[in-house]
Amino acid sequence: MSYNLNYSGEQVNEAIGNALSLISGTETITNSSSSSFLNTKLSLPFTPTINTRIVATLRRAGAPSPFLNYCLTLMYNQTSATNASIYAVICAGQNASGSPSATLPAGTYYVDWLVLSKGEAASTASTNALSTESEESTNETEIS
Repeated sequence: MSYNLNYSGEQVNEAIGNALSLISGTETITNSSSSSFLNTKLSLPFTPTINTRIVATLRRAGAPSPFLNYCLTLMYNQTSATNASIYAVICAGQNASGSPSATLPAGTYYVDWLVLSKGEAASTASTNALSTESEESTNETEIS
């Protein structure tokens, strides 16, 4: 019996995603001139809640010169009870000389993201916590 191990990265990602129901994506941000920060809305296939858990990484096309550190932050933004989104915000960190850098150089940046948990609505979470507490108290018995 032999196994074919010649799979592309895309095929492996698709197989793992199907097996584990993972939600992931990549956002591309291109800026033509330097800027103090960049941001983009993650293209999530669901409406996130404050309890949604996502991890993200940052890549940049090409090599910066001089060396530059980057900062990637995910920001939750809720505009109404039924409309929310998560944004990736990129800013410059320390530069090669150790001082803070004020701007991001022009170029193409990629934010790869993976949803760990869609999260549940805050009201549902607090209701579940209350129902768990009441179940615990009703299960107590006194022994005389």
